[in-house]
Amino acid sequence: MSYSYSIEPLNAVGSNLLGRTIAEKSGVNLKNIQIDNLEETLRSLPSLDIFSLTAELPIPLKATVTRKLDPNREIVRLSSGAMRINLFRDVHDNPGDISVSCEPEGDEVPVETINIEFRRASDIFTDRGLVWVYPGSPATFGFAIKSQALKTPGAVKTIVVAAEEAVIAKVLKHFQ
Repeated sequence: MSYSYSIEPLNAVGSNLLGRTIAEKSGVNLKNIQIDNLEETLRSLPSLDIFSLTAELPIPLKATVTRKLDPNREIVRLSSGAMRINLFRDVHDNPGDISVSCEPEGDEVPVETINIEFRRASDIFTDRGLVWVYPGSPATFGFAIKSQALKTPGAVKTIVVAAEEAVIAKVLKHFQ
């Protein structure tokens, strides 16, 4: 599957308590960049700290977290069209199938993001090695590549391919 990416260069200004990079927008947003042109395009941009890459998925996606069905587990319900899948939520004290961000309170709440680890959390080339899937119609996914990756030829493509494969393995495979 081939994705067309949007790129937004950002200036890192710090990080929060969870280690997520806090960045300011640069005002630049490039669209429809193909994987084979990503590294060259990133190199052509002004020298910034981090680049946000996003792309549309070929499906609409709805995601909710249901609590209290099982006292020890939370269920993540993913649906696309008529297809539905239930997965166990991965939480700090109880490993599961998928990690998500959602409202902390409520018996059934919408998922804000599906959080997929595709590289180590300590990875110096990405923001915590995560790719985020955003439910919607169509669903989208995004991740951040730090400018250090441009110092290693081929690193950008390797990162992008790994992010795409992680999204396929954790989300799209359920709807194919």
